[in-house]
Amino acid sequence: MRIFDLFKRKEKDTFIEKEVEIQKIELVPNTFNTVSEKQFQDELVKYFNLEKYGFGISPDERIQVFYGDINNTNEIDFEGHILIIGNLKTNWVNLTSSDFSLRDSGGSLFVTGNIQADYLSNDFNRFVMINGDLIIRKIINVEFEDSYLVVNGDLITEYYHGIDIPAEVQGEIKLNYGWGYCNDKNSKTVLPKNDIDNSLKFLNVDKSCDSEQINGIIKKRITNCQHR
Repeated sequence: MRIFDLFKRKEKDTFIEKEVEIQKIELVPNTFNTVSEKQFQDELVKYFNLEKYGFGISPDERIQVFYGDINNTNEIDFEGHILIIGNLKTNWVNLTSSDFSLRDSGGSLFVTGNIQADYLSNDFNRFVMINGDLIIRKIINVEFEDSYLVVNGDLITEYYHGIDIPAEVQGEIKLNYGWGYCNDKNSKTVLPKNDIDNSLKFLNVDKSCDSEQINGIIKKRITNCQHR
């Protein structure tokens, strides 16, 4: 009886191994490839060190890998978990859920190269990691609880909004205006060049606005700019 059970177990293990192998697909360049969690994780470890972050994927989340550079002025759907093996250039890196009241959106964005855009908006519980430079010409908004922004190159932007959500940056940090801060490679705080009062003037908003209100104002303005 024990020998028979062992044989059955071996057959089952072999089946599982074959199933995982079948799930691995060849990545088609310049398209979003839907992949298994295992293939996604296998690709991630080639480019990123995630040991200290405890990154994980919840069941039934969409998982995609894009192999190549993206240069797209149209809005990109960043739902779920996305790995871009290349550079990303677009108008708005919009990671925020369409329902702004949701606070458990999750998901991730990994880019092995650089990101260049006018705007970047993160989301609640979303993990973003960039191996190259993050150059956002207008506004970075990372004021979302339990979110991460990790940049292994330089971070450059006109306005940075992330009061209690500092980005981790290994390279140079240039923040002209903003409300918040980044941490450099030595875990030292880097503040915007201009103070909060001048930064709010730059946004043309009232000084009495709190961070949540600023968050909503930024999202509304970016949305309006994109739909003109």
